[in-house]
Amino acid sequence: MRGKHKRFVAAKEIKRPLPPLTIPTDVQSFEDYFARLQILQNRVDTHIYFDTSFLVWLTGVSGDGRAELRSWLHAIGRNRIHIPVWAAHEYLRHHVTGLISNQLREVAGNLHNAANDSYAVLRPYLDTPIRGEHRSLAEIQTSVRKTLIDVKRLAGFASKWSNENYQAHVNDIFKMINDYGVQSASVFDNLHDIEVLEKSRYTGRIPPGFKDQKKKEKDGVGSNSFGDLEFWREILRHSKDIRAKSVIILSNDRKNDWLMGAQPAPMVDREDEVISAKRNWNPIPRAHPMLSFEARASAGVEELVLTDTVYLATYFKKSGIPCQSFFNAAVDVELPEPPEFDKSVRKAIKATAVAGQIEARGKDHEVRTETLFKDGPNVLIAPLKLNLAFTTSGKLDHPQGKAFVGAVLEDNTEARGITDFLQQELFKLADTGTLVWVARALVSRSQAGDSLAVAHCSDLLGMMDELPLGTATCLYLGFLAGAYFDGDDLRAPPSAPIFQDLLALQHRPFAAQPIAVITGKFRKLHKKPLYLPDAAMPGLAVTVQLKDVSGSRSSIVGLQINGLGVLDAAQSDEELTLSHLLDGQASATVRSIAETAGQMLGFPVAQILNTAELDREVEFGPTIGLIAPSETVLLIDE
Repeated sequence: MRGKHKRFVAAKEIKRPLPPLTIPTDVQSFEDYFARLQILQNRVDTHIYFDTSFLVWLTGVSGDGRAELRSWLHAIGRNRIHIPVWAAHEYLRHHVTGLISNQLREVAGNLHNAANDSYAVLRPYLDTPIRGEHRSLAEIQTSVRKTLIDVKRLAGFASKWSNENYQAHVNDIFKMINDYGVQSASVFDNLHDIEVLEKSRYTGRIPPGFKDQKKKEKDGVGSNSFGDLEFWREILRHSKDIRAKSVIILSNDRKNDWLMGAQPAPMVDREDEVISAKRNWNPIPRAHPMLSFEARASAGVEELVLTDTVYLATYFKKSGIPCQSFFNAAVDVELPEPPEFDKSVRKAIKATAVAGQIEARGKDHEVRTETLFKDGPNVLIAPLKLNLAFTTSGKLDHPQGKAFVGAVLEDNTEARGITDFLQQELFKLADTGTLVWVARALVSRSQAGDSLAVAHCSDLLGMMDELPLGTATCLYLGFLAGAYFDGDDLRAPPSAPIFQDLLALQHRPFAAQPIAVITGKFRKLHKKPLYLPDAAMPGLAVTVQLKDVSGSRSSIVGLQINGLGVLDAAQSDEELTLSHLLDGQASATVRSIAETAGQMLGFPVAQILNTAELDREVEFGPTIGLIAPSETVLLIDE
């Protein structure tokens, strides 16, 4: 009788109507997708599963970012969050084989080699001017060198990350696996027929996993070509056992054996600050129709939704879920084009200025936990010492300073970098006055066109945060002195190949006392430049005066930066005319003119406040140009 009953039940199961295979025809929008995630999140019969790719990505995220994710998971409920056994097994395997460490090591090597190789190829071309470039050749050389050294510094960061952070991050993922691991042995039940099933399904391109069909064994280690299929079968078995009606899979796998292919990229509303934070969007994740069909047919799951780190982070942000660290790690992964980056920097400065709270940036770096060496016993940075060092730095006779500069320039026939000389006894024994003199002398040589001096100045400026505070303070004072003063008088206008990079460090701790010394000298001279060094790095407002020409065309007749006029309508020096400075053009954007003026007259270009007016195209006549150098020195009223 019991056998007949079993046959009867089996017969009923066979006769149960299957759901139809439905292929979506609508185009998903951000709003529809995020609204659906919101609804499913709040349903008690929705269960969330982690893929290995999501766990691997999560390993690199900061502790704050992972805490934000776990806070969301905790709010949903521990019994609705699951990490399948197969996902945990694959993650452990990646840990054992050093997937992340090897990836970082490869990236570090590529960055380091790319920086070296790029500089070797580019350097011969950096001695010839190009059209439309208002920077001097020395400034271009400095910028290129600094940029590529920063790339090498980034390579070093990537190399160190594994040693200092990896194990703690992995342990956090292991804790998640232990907390949310699926309690099921189905993974072993599924293995007995997986190869047969894999072959039959992949031949018919039935998802998931057919994209992994060509995976090969490496060094005797299995190819894991059936990994996605095993992961999927475990989800189906588990979701059926717990009677889940909806399933969300967190995965960074974008292959079309998981996602429905041929989907268009979503329409991006650039007025939406959250959506516009990312420039390029992949199509909104939509489960492959065969996966949705199988989930409904074999597990009773009515809705299957896939989401990746980018879309989940954006959903968090749009929904008001605390997620700043998680969002930044997921979405801030595209480098903008230089003009867009410059615009965003100025926009940020403006926002801070409007709030009246411009603060010293880079606070995370203000604590010097590790420096290349310690300050020498004679490096003292009391105000009296620094003022005296400034005074003597303008003198020609300084035996110890001249010896060091001679070693790094005249005697340096192999063009070795400045770091090779920092450990020498000559540098270690230098006092406050010597360091200030050396930095000022290097700036002077760079202004005269000495390419090796340009390189040394750029390299020293780039490693300021790695130098001890006293040494960095002295060198920064010397750099400022060389840029702003010619002997004992103001340089008109202030300039140096490293000038813009120098002003970018005004907010750093080592800059405060040098700025006080330099601005004090202005007062004694009763003169000042158009821009005074300022640790607050105030935003610089640009005001433009225009004259209508015809229709929508306008001609520029005046320009103020921070309230100071920088244009001369009848400039007789052809080299100062806008036409000459802008490569023979008869029109340009206000932004281009303002930035050219900033570069030429000593304003920090990065501090120019961004406004819509800056992107306006304006015309200019052949005689309008920048003010004469003599007009870049202002008298200080008593």
